[in-house]
Amino acid sequence: MKRRNSKLVWFCKVAMMAALMIALHAFNMAMIPTGWGAQLTFDCLIVVVATMAIDMKAGLIMSLLFGSISAYMGITTGSQDPIVFAPILNASPFLIILVAVLPRLCIPLVMTGVQKLVQKTGLNKHVQRILTAVSGSLTNTVLFLTLAFIIRSLVGIPAEQMPVVLAWVGSSALINGGSEAVMTAIAAPPVVAALEKVK
Repeated sequence: MKRRNSKLVWFCKVAMMAALMIALHAFNMAMIPTGWGAQLTFDCLIVVVATMAIDMKAGLIMSLLFGSISAYMGITTGSQDPIVFAPILNASPFLIILVAVLPRLCIPLVMTGVQKLVQKTGLNKHVQRILTAVSGSLTNTVLFLTLAFIIRSLVGIPAEQMPVVLAWVGSSALINGGSEAVMTAIAAPPVVAALEKVK
């Protein structure tokens, strides 16, 4: 009976997080403009919390949902970005799906490795959570931008567009990636601590 209850609690936690992610997008609350050109997205934060508070399997499920939503948005709105995503979309919608899904599936894998490493350091539990959470956010930023740039390059970048593409990568990494890393470092640890108490 106890094992059955633990499975039910696991399922309820994952379902709750999936519902939250879908609801944020349904009500256009998943992305919040910061006012300086960046947008804070909550999808990666939910993946981070699922991985830390539940397990890697839950993190992978939420990563797949994150990537699927991102792929849908890329296919439906990618044509509005003539510099990066429109050329990729024109080459093949599959490439958009690859850029959207593959980096996100790596988030819980990297986080699990980092979590095991920081647990051996003897650092404060809260610091361990911060380092693990930030590793997930940075994994998302670095791998997504790297893969997007690689595929955009393979599709072909005219010489006159290269500075614009590089500027997009740099600004996205520093502004969006930096903002999301800070948000994750602040928000994830207390949420994880609260969810860990729910058995």
